[in-house]
Amino acid sequence: MQETIDTLLTGVARKDAAAFRALYDQAAPKLLGVALRILKRRESAEDVVQDVFVKLWNGQASFDPALGSGFAFLATITRNRALDILRRRSEQSAGDETDMDAVMDLMPSPEAVAADRSDLRALLACMDGLADGPRRAILSAYVDGAQGSEIAAALAVPIGTVKSWIHRGLASLRECLGR
Repeated sequence: MQETIDTLLTGVARKDAAAFRALYDQAAPKLLGVALRILKRRESAEDVVQDVFVKLWNGQASFDPALGSGFAFLATITRNRALDILRRRSEQSAGDETDMDAVMDLMPSPEAVAADRSDLRALLACMDGLADGPRRAILSAYVDGAQGSEIAAALAVPIGTVKSWIHRGLASLRECLGR
């Protein structure tokens, strides 16, 4: 039986090497996709995924199930690390003329970080309200970057069903979020 990412994250926090390996096997390919979409360079994206797993193992990132799903936690860490690298690239390309004010402008304010977390919690709560099929289809499309035919094959449903699930699911999310 395949363990859930949430359970595996708990095992990793206890330094369970088997849980770490299982978590890597399950999550690394998807996290690589997240990093690749941001960085556009495979080598950099692989470095990001490695950094995420090193942080997990060293206890520098701890999962709190009350704040959302394990995969959302991992995807957020991956996204933030990839964006850090992207910022660093732009700073390096600016050369020595970059002053501290310009660097600080790239960093989100504490208010923006708090708002992002609040938005994430609201989105996760709304996602939990969706049926399993639509939720999995939306996550596959928007987090994993899977195409409709790939989602249909993975969920063993017709592609029309996948399209309907995504369309109706997104409408439900918009309504739930009040947008």
